[in-house]
Amino acid sequence: MVKALGLFDPAIRGIIPDLGCHSPTDNSRARALLGEEFLDVRESVVSTANYLIDNDLI
Repeated sequence: MVKALGLFDPAIRGIIPDLGCHSPTDNSRARALLGEEFLDVRESVVSTANYLIDNDLI
């Protein structure tokens, strides 16, 4: 689907080479600079979903 949209949209066409590629990331520099610990991805998604449900946004 994305590849088909890339035929018509130059912005989408630019991301097609990255489809299926895994880009490992690391937040250690941000943690050190800000002195903060970040939420686990799963915990963050669950927390966001609960917020949306609790506030009748979905």
